[in-house]
Amino acid sequence: MGYGNWDDTAYRAGQTYRARNGIDDFGYTARMRDQDYNTWHAHPSLDPFDVAYRESRDSAEHGNSLPVVVLFDVTGSMGRVPRIMQTKLAKLHGLLAARGYADDPQVCFGAIGDAESDRVPLQIGQFESDNRMDDQLREILLEGGGGGQKSESYELAAYFVARHMVTDAWEKRGKRGYLFLIGDELNKPRLTARHIRAVIGDHVDTDVSVESIYRVLAERWNVYFILPNESSYYLDPEIADHWSGLLGERFLKLEDPGAVCELIALAIGLGEQRVKLDEGLADLRDLGSVAEADAVEQALSGAEGRGPRRRAEGRGSRAGDGAGVADLRDLDDRRNGGAAVSRGDGGTSAGRRGGAARTGSGGDSHGGARVRGRAGTRDVAGGDGGRRGQGAGRSASSRGVDGAGGDAGSRGRSGSSAGRRGDAARAVSADGESGDGGAGVRRGVGRRDDARGRAEAAGRKAVRRLVAPDEVDGPDRRTR
Repeated sequence: MGYGNWDDTAYRAGQTYRARNGIDDFGYTARMRDQDYNTWHAHPSLDPFDVAYRESRDSAEHGNSLPVVVLFDVTGSMGRVPRIMQTKLAKLHGLLAARGYADDPQVCFGAIGDAESDRVPLQIGQFESDNRMDDQLREILLEGGGGGQKSESYELAAYFVARHMVTDAWEKRGKRGYLFLIGDELNKPRLTARHIRAVIGDHVDTDVSVESIYRVLAERWNVYFILPNESSYYLDPEIADHWSGLLGERFLKLEDPGAVCELIALAIGLGEQRVKLDEGLADLRDLGSVAEADAVEQALSGAEGRGPRRRAEGRGSRAGDGAGVADLRDLDDRRNGGAAVSRGDGGTSAGRRGGAARTGSGGDSHGGARVRGRAGTRDVAGGDGGRRGQGAGRSASSRGVDGAGGDAGSRGRSGSSAGRRGDAARAVSADGESGDGGAGVRRGVGRRDDARGRAEAAGRKAVRRLVAPDEVDGPDRRTR
């Protein structure tokens, strides 16, 4: 969540203690390597399965939070880069905070593998402002796998950031965060529904276009791909063409992998317009990063003028995507109110996974309340839970009837916003009537109203009563 403050003395003391006692900085990886490979799993604090949201929020200590996500490819030789980053966390924090590149940076670390072959293809930590960012970085499992197909599951990580991260920077200030993917291979040709279901837990029944994920992601994040000189792919033109086509000048080639921390810090400083390139390079040299400054200058200068390739506008599959591939925006539309909510015979919306509400497209209702399963005790039709908030599925009357969420609004936790597309959630009224942006659900009545008609009616009718967001929580969805 981003509470507390960084303590450089504690960080240095921890480093010294581990070195003196022969303790691996990445202790979780060391423990896993003492076990049978078939038992390896992500540290619980980094397991993305069934996570509702990772949240970057303002606080009394940090009133202008800036979310920064750093995701490492940990396949093959790329596992060296997180170790480099861990040794330079103090320098990263010093550049961002002490040099004023960002007011209140909150950093989330994670790792990427291959969903086709690895035991742990995705790890996502929490947003932290203090020394817990060091703890979560060191808890990453450096699996060292990979499938050998010249591609890793970057698109799966991008999907998680697009669908399962919420930030006050965006919700309150309309400000994009920073996402750094560090790797050396291609995205998979498509994001498969089975990978989403198996790794993240979303009930998606359609493969998703990779390009559409990055388009949606770019709405709320400044996305960078850093290619460090760690493998033969560093000189592969296919890698450069692939990432340049997606990200343009935010595809950065880094000759010296040891400069990854400095490159991230300066990229943020430039993006925030807090420093000019020559000033930032001087800052690096002042801190003793002379060789790193040269590598950073080369990386940023090499990216100038590089723009994404022009692509056809519109939705749906792109050339090369193949049949049956959805645009992520279309998938959001179906979840946010275009599809009917699956309901049981008794009029409740118990889903297949312990009572979770499900949309007609098969999408699990992120942010929608999950119930523990007693039929008739709670009517829940969650919807998407809001692309920017927590409010979906939390609308409930004082009489204990749960509302159907739809898209609980672009501003989120109160559930008061009517959603981005006008087909969003209606708060539950005092007399116990519940609404959703798609198919209507009325307490004790086992029928469906026309989805579009209900959405239009909800759009015309003023919300009669707003309900506190915490009246209904999803006890089985982890969020922080």
